[in-house]
Amino acid sequence: MLEFVERTVVLALATPEQLQVSIGGGDAVAELRIAKDMPSMFLEMGPRESADWARDLAGRMQPAGPGAPAACILDSGATRGHPILAVGLKAADQYTYNPTWGVGDSAFWNGHGSSMCGIVLLGDVMAALMQAGPVQLEHHLETVKILPPQAENDPLLYGIITAKGIAQVEEREPWRRRVYCMAVSSDFGLSRGRPSAWSAAIDTICYAGGTPRLMVLAAGNLRCEIVAAEYPEANDTTQVENPAQAWNAIVAGAYTDKITITHDDYFE
Repeated sequence: MLEFVERTVVLALATPEQLQVSIGGGDAVAELRIAKDMPSMFLEMGPRESADWARDLAGRMQPAGPGAPAACILDSGATRGHPILAVGLKAADQYTYNPTWGVGDSAFWNGHGSSMCGIVLLGDVMAALMQAGPVQLEHHLETVKILPPQAENDPLLYGIITAKGIAQVEEREPWRRRVYCMAVSSDFGLSRGRPSAWSAAIDTICYAGGTPRLMVLAAGNLRCEIVAAEYPEANDTTQVENPAQAWNAIVAGAYTDKITITHDDYFE
């Protein structure tokens, strides 16, 4: 609580209905603002303490039911040994383009795939950590390792690697509802939004054979140092990376005021 001359600022946790009662009961409330929580406490924890929080959350997480949909992450794999990921990711739901790569995440990619899985599984991870009681999961995770452990793929093979990775998933679980997520992009062969071999492969995957697929791609268009004051404009004017120029996928970025979805009949 903060005391000022004419105001007292209080941090409150309440439902909209409870807030409405407080406001309607008099003129004591001057304004409402959303509290801005920062995860600094968790970021500054040592390994032992952070592991305790992770185990506590994992013990409160309830897996999604067998008929729940899945989010399939095409990335650098995932470290299923992490207690939180293990709840939403079964060993049988991990795939790899190349069997010699394994299915686990790689230090070469700084654990990118595992981080993506954590975000996709829980969304606001801090909220789940701070929540009291059970955390019910509404979807499963699937992972496809499309990046080699120690190097990068041949750019000419990006499309076929993506297609074959998705084919593995659907061959084993053909009836499961799922959305594909790929936060992997490349600055190879950029051409101001014109189609590439990789984006064309994505378009074919998403809308071919009478079986539409929902796929979310990363715009991935800012690799240089980001200046806060210039960020919105730079994000709007810098071209998206390959394969985000695909027409039949959803393209998302860190800063956007719109999401473009094509083939609206898929969502009818």
